[in-house]
Amino acid sequence: MISANRYMNTQAGNVLVIILVAVALFAALSFVTSTMMRGGAQVGTEKAGIYVSEILTYARSVNEAVRFMRVSNECDDEAMSFERSPYDGTDADYENANASTDFSCHVFHPRGGGVAFSAMHSEIFDAAYNGDADYGQWVISGFSKILGLGNDSRGELILALPYLKKPICEILAKRVGQSLPIPVDNVAGIDLTKFIGNYASIETYDAVDDLMTGCINVTSGGSAQHYTFFSVLISR
Repeated sequence: MISANRYMNTQAGNVLVIILVAVALFAALSFVTSTMMRGGAQVGTEKAGIYVSEILTYARSVNEAVRFMRVSNECDDEAMSFERSPYDGTDADYENANASTDFSCHVFHPRGGGVAFSAMHSEIFDAAYNGDADYGQWVISGFSKILGLGNDSRGELILALPYLKKPICEILAKRVGQSLPIPVDNVAGIDLTKFIGNYASIETYDAVDDLMTGCINVTSGGSAQHYTFFSVLISR
């Protein structure tokens, strides 16, 4: 009986140890999960891959819409409108007076490009910059250029997604065939003045010459954008 009691006590002790280890592992997993869900934390690899696919799909749809409107709807470069619904002038950021009144040159209108405007998931952005005006937003601008794409004295029409977390930008770079590490623009920054029909070559996306799509680490300028994804809609 003594041996049996000892055996039973040993077994009970082993079960208790297993339970304590399981509780500790669950607590650790809960901590990691809650940490990942906070704005400034890293995103899990699988989720990051999904978010990157969403970014690239959306950028591709905007590119295709612009191409379609230039060819089929005969929209001039200055007539592209990125005004969002309800298309009545209340979207002052992107209301373009050069655009046709029939909405055929509006990227997000069914009569134009027909793109469904979409915001990206909050987890991809660096929460350290959540007070900046363009945080969490796609920005379309004609006030910067990328050398080697067209006339280097003219600005390009560029779709940009600033304030990304570094791992998101690195995955984006790999997906589009851009080499790592992410190029650094430490000269004068980029200009994200929203497009309303005007172009200017005020700033240059430095260190990404000849690239139509990629990621850049902007560390200078009036408001450093840090990790920014970009896609050239019209090279000029």
